[in-house]
Amino acid sequence: MKSAQAIGCTLSQIPSWLLGSCEFPFIIMDEASQAIEPACLLAFNKHPQKIVMFGDDKQLPPTILSNEAQKAGLDFSLFKRLNSRDFPDTEKNMLKINYRMPKALAAYSSMRFYSSKLESAKENPSKDLEWINEVFQLKDKEIPIPIAFFNIESKEVGVGTSIKNEEEAKQIIWTAKELLGRGTKIKE
Repeated sequence: MKSAQAIGCTLSQIPSWLLGSCEFPFIIMDEASQAIEPACLLAFNKHPQKIVMFGDDKQLPPTILSNEAQKAGLDFSLFKRLNSRDFPDTEKNMLKINYRMPKALAAYSSMRFYSSKLESAKENPSKDLEWINEVFQLKDKEIPIPIAFFNIESKEVGVGTSIKNEEEAKQIIWTAKELLGRGTKIKE
């Protein structure tokens, strides 16, 4: 391990015997806004000269299943804590171009969470999908929209530690078949 140029692992693997006494001069944490503070602090034990954290504290917070852990404040990420204050020798950068969703979807997030500073690189892919309003009986037939919400009247059923909803699954399958049957292509 000591001769490797780069090592990828989860934060929970940092104290493992595999990494032993390895030290890392440079650490990159992806999805840092979803990691709890103690897990992030494990990286500091490797004596890095620099740590770069990627994340978005306006998106998913750390997933904490324990009520006791939430009450103790473990549902707060180090990324959010560092991003909410000014610290010397730190630099904050916001990625300002969204590549994951069309403009019509990104516009709300940009306005609501990013002071309208987030731009979208993609055009609206729904311009050729006007038929969707008719097929799904959407009320606003004037504007083809890239998102629609459907309330499926059915109950969720617990299965072990998970939940399933067969009616929702059936609706998803029907929707996928309808889209594929009309020759809808996924655009990159």
